[in-house]
Amino acid sequence: MMLVAPANLVLAYAPPLALLLVFRRAAALADSDPRIVTHGFLAGIPAILPAVAVLAAVLALGAGVPLGLPAAPVRVLRSFGLSAGVEELSKLAALALVVRSHRSRLTGRVVVLAGAAAGAGFAFVENSLYLIDLPRVLLLRLLTAGVLHVSTTAICGYGIAMVAYRYGRMLPWILCAIVLHGSYNLLIDLGGLASIWAPIVPVLAALLAWSRYNHAEQFRLPGRRTRAYPDS
Repeated sequence: MMLVAPANLVLAYAPPLALLLVFRRAAALADSDPRIVTHGFLAGIPAILPAVAVLAAVLALGAGVPLGLPAAPVRVLRSFGLSAGVEELSKLAALALVVRSHRSRLTGRVVVLAGAAAGAGFAFVENSLYLIDLPRVLLLRLLTAGVLHVSTTAICGYGIAMVAYRYGRMLPWILCAIVLHGSYNLLIDLGGLASIWAPIVPVLAALLAWSRYNHAEQFRLPGRRTRAYPDS
């Protein structure tokens, strides 16, 4: 029987839960309902199921049907479509349902925070797949893939806020999240020197998410009716 090191349990589950508390506090300070942040975190947990289902289907099909495609297109499809695309769209759908259910004290910033929380919830479950790895491997993943999930879903949250407050379209921000996520996956998949550049992607995603969080402050317009969340 293989035992999980206590350090791995702490590394896997403590940081996402700590981020949840931080995001809830930020929502409260922004005079928003912290419950949407908690619900975003909880919604991010089952959002991993479509990604697991697609991965299982691809493995099953790949085992019995050799595609015979060149390596480069397969890697791009796997990195941007089957991995990043499925995961980001799954998190987006979960986040959209949560946001749609909250109408009171809703602001642009809290939607971004809910997105970040959904990414933390997703990482909370995904980390379970790496519990038997060495602590340093899990720590490295926490600082790269974990940050990436939180950041890209926050960017998706900004896209939802753009539509809700009629400031623009959602699609460019969804594509941005997928491109960032897919670029990270591709660099890891390529290995070698390419993988050395992979940690830069989560940093760029985090900086973009932070800038969008600050920019979303202007979406808080008291008394303005919105298409998605009109005053009752």
